[in-house]
Amino acid sequence: MCTGDAYIPSNTKTSYLWDRTLAPLSEFQATKAEKEETRQLVHNINMSLGSPVQDQPLNGLFDLVWPKLKEQLDSLPEPEMAVPPRREIQDMVEEILNLNRAAAKSRESVEQLDRYIPTFELLMRALEPHVASILTALAGVQQPAASSVKLAGTIVEPEGDQGKK
Repeated sequence: MCTGDAYIPSNTKTSYLWDRTLAPLSEFQATKAEKEETRQLVHNINMSLGSPVQDQPLNGLFDLVWPKLKEQLDSLPEPEMAVPPRREIQDMVEEILNLNRAAAKSRESVEQLDRYIPTFELLMRALEPHVASILTALAGVQQPAASSVKLAGTIVEPEGDQGKK
């Protein structure tokens, strides 16, 4: 950034936090909006200039303008959105443990049904030839002759249509 003869390198950055700054910015190293930290920031900026102002006049000028700057900082509005506080590690570990326990319990209940899979597969193979008539009876409506039902990878034709194709 250039202002007249003064040059401040563009890679020089600092954070200036006043007492209402919220996380995550407040968690980083920064200059706080307090008199002596602000004075140090002004001195650091001054030293990066091509021709810095001497300390004594700079301190005098800073002492003159600080009350007005402090008044303006104090009049800044409160942040609109409050950031929730960081969670404690113990709370996060507890949540992870509870989620793992719930997942394990869910898997246990599914595993109890796993023993019925072979029986279910046998039952489905036995029912496949009769699915169309069962569906027709349940629906109370006769299926059109051209319709068929796909079950477990097998196309099942309604009774009476088998072998006509």
